[in-house]
Amino acid sequence: MVLKNVSFLLGIGWVLLGCSENPSSPAVEHDFVARSGEEIFGTSCASCHGMDGKLNASGAKDLSASSLDALMMTEIIQNGKNAMPPQNNVFVTTEELTNTIAYVKSLRE
Repeated sequence: MVLKNVSFLLGIGWVLLGCSENPSSPAVEHDFVARSGEEIFGTSCASCHGMDGKLNASGAKDLSASSLDALMMTEIIQNGKNAMPPQNNVFVTTEELTNTIAYVKSLRE
């Protein structure tokens, strides 16, 4: 009897999970304001690159000396490279990715 109750409760749980929103896809509300590139960089990139792009911690590249174009930056940010893991989970919208790339370009000497 206990096994039937557990099976029933698990079945209900799966049904409820199927009805909920996908937790891996953040809901974008109509009044959503994209974060600035500087804000995203500060919270997600600066620990290795530094706010000026020159920290070079954990083998991070000096972004102030980078000559990569936006397409190559997008490729590296999305797929990672060497010790840098993919950063897809950082951005809610493509506008936030664009803002971050613009900030990185502003670090160039």
